[in-house]
Amino acid sequence: MLFFFIIGNISVVQAQLYQKYTSPKVHVNSKELKNPWAGGLNAPFYSTIDFNGDGIKDLFVFDKQNGATYPGAYKIRTFINNGTPGMTDYVYAPLYERVFPQDLHDWVLLVDYDCDGHEDLFTYSYSGGMAVYHNDYTSVNGVTFSLKYPLVYSTFLGSVYANLYVSNVNLPALVDVNGDGDLDVLTFTLLGGTIEYHENMAKELYNRCDTLIYHQIRQCYAQVGFNAIHNSAILDYANCYYFAPNSPDTAGIRHNGSSLLGFDQNGDGDMDLINGDILGNNLLYLENSGIPGVTDSMISQDSLFPSYDVSVMYHTFPAPFYFDADNDGAKDLIVSGSSDAFTEDYHNSLLYKNIGSNTNNIFQFNKERFLTDEMIDVGSGSNIRFFDVDNDGKQDLLIGNYGYFTNDSLGGHYESAISYYHNITSGPLPEFELITTDFNNLRSLGKTGLNATFGDLNGDGFPDMILGEGLGFIHYYINNGTVPATFTLAPNGMNFQNIDVGNNSAPYLADVNNDGLLDLVIGERLGFLYYYRNTGTVTNPVFTYITNKFGNVNVTDTVYSYNGYSYPLFYRENGVSKLLVSNEKGYIFKYDNIDNNLGGTFNLVSNNTFGIFEPYRATFDVADLNGDGSPEIVTGCYAGGASIYSQNLPTATNEISVPEQQIIAYPNPAHSQITFELKKDTPHTGTYRLYDITGKIVRQEKYHSYLNTISISSLPKGVYTLQIIENNFTYSLRVVKL
Repeated sequence: MLFFFIIGNISVVQAQLYQKYTSPKVHVNSKELKNPWAGGLNAPFYSTIDFNGDGIKDLFVFDKQNGATYPGAYKIRTFINNGTPGMTDYVYAPLYERVFPQDLHDWVLLVDYDCDGHEDLFTYSYSGGMAVYHNDYTSVNGVTFSLKYPLVYSTFLGSVYANLYVSNVNLPALVDVNGDGDLDVLTFTLLGGTIEYHENMAKELYNRCDTLIYHQIRQCYAQVGFNAIHNSAILDYANCYYFAPNSPDTAGIRHNGSSLLGFDQNGDGDMDLINGDILGNNLLYLENSGIPGVTDSMISQDSLFPSYDVSVMYHTFPAPFYFDADNDGAKDLIVSGSSDAFTEDYHNSLLYKNIGSNTNNIFQFNKERFLTDEMIDVGSGSNIRFFDVDNDGKQDLLIGNYGYFTNDSLGGHYESAISYYHNITSGPLPEFELITTDFNNLRSLGKTGLNATFGDLNGDGFPDMILGEGLGFIHYYINNGTVPATFTLAPNGMNFQNIDVGNNSAPYLADVNNDGLLDLVIGERLGFLYYYRNTGTVTNPVFTYITNKFGNVNVTDTVYSYNGYSYPLFYRENGVSKLLVSNEKGYIFKYDNIDNNLGGTFNLVSNNTFGIFEPYRATFDVADLNGDGSPEIVTGCYAGGASIYSQNLPTATNEISVPEQQIIAYPNPAHSQITFELKKDTPHTGTYRLYDITGKIVRQEKYHSYLNTISISSLPKGVYTLQIIENNFTYSLRVVKL
């Protein structure tokens, strides 16, 4: 059966070392994507920072995933800027993701507050404001962060000392408002109708900028209030928190949900503003005319900014960002979303090129998929499945999704489809080509959450298709026997046999009881597994409900969530049944003790199989993509992209090892030292050895911690093997000295 053909060699995936790769090629419309495996983006917040010390600002992306409730579930993406003049030239470099705090949430902005030339990290604090991490960059250690301010405070109304409030759904403007060289803050008030100006007094008090000492200067910065029903302003507004007299527009109590950008539009030295807001699809531009920090006053507004070009119309809560995206020296305007719920998830990163200068900004619309047009990205959610569509012996990549957001008169809806990437591998490196974003015309169903599993259910020798979907039903499609494969809905195939698992059905066809018939194991939203035994025949499947708690498997982390989003893969390893299940949190669980125990409790072998962590709503599949006998793992997540893991593919220099036991080394490549990190919260005693290319040991030492540093400054440039020996286990990974 096809099922066993696909995963017949899966036993080799249990070796220790699995590595995340960026080098496998993907082509779209005859163009090779630059960053196909970057994992997709839904609501990206952009900041620039120099990761590798070359003087060129690289790119940090924080993807706000509003449904994620787990520590570390928000996506961090890091890109090296090659700096090609006049070109957008970012290359995905996942090794730098590890240098950031891993429990960031809600919003993140990188801004240099201490004037050392290295961007520090500002993020939301659950205490009701901002936390600040200092960038401890050195030429030896590179970028590292340490918590400097768990919560930022300010002096209000001259005497009240309290936290400087920033909502978790607002973006503050972290800028030098008065031009004195230290970092001030503009943020919306608690009630949202006006902007507070908090001046940093570091220069005034100490003539330095390496500290944050805030005083609230105004509750109505620049005499501007904000409308309570749409994204527009009330100019010459001096009544904080109160209604503007004799005005058709009122501010008053407004809302949280605003994204501020402060910049000097026309080079006159004062701080102009752009606001994106949950109340509108537009950007609001406010022109300042006053003495910076003293008599700031917004004198005009453009509620269709930039009205002189293509006005921003971004469905639901746009967020503006300002940086040089194309290495021409002029900072551009990038507009993404402050939310990933019922908003743009594909055309979701608008690039407005600055055809003027940083003192005369003129923004011209360039494209609506900045950065994401170089990735595999299928909108919201990516459901991974391998299937040989064209019967050439190579496993193709099919990616279903929760859906593409589609605007309509009712506020929008999602339409799910399956993208088909043809496996065109001809050497050791897997390679794919996009054939269609709507495999078998499934988008016409109007469903959400489509995902597929394949197997011969009618005995004709061709693998048929079972579809899962967001409402919890399954649908049965018969293979037409064509090459490439096409499918026709079976008689009564829609909502097949009234199978309903509640929400988010994730079916997998497997002969669970070894009777020669393919059964159904179905994951679902709550994290359990349904088991339907096939009690029909080889030509007529009949799926009979057995249990909704198959093996007592539950992959929900109940500390943080009520949902698990189980996504199963059943297989046999040397004739013994095994089960892999990914979950909402981003991990893959492994179970055994299945044979002769279908009514019992399966044994949990690992809750972090392969060391893979791809939050949130992880999906996956396993296949030998290049015929080398060693399977690859491709994962998906709610950001809509894909990541690829393997044991022995050719390695690019920006890739980092992620083995099953959570051993990583960073930075890698490195100039002066390598840090290797083991699984936290576990005692460690072992020995590390560093071998050169000839097999000679050039470093060797015992260790007693999960975090260890090796000096390599005196070693010649080249490739080395780091071997870690602990508890009779040996792990090896490649490191590069620059």
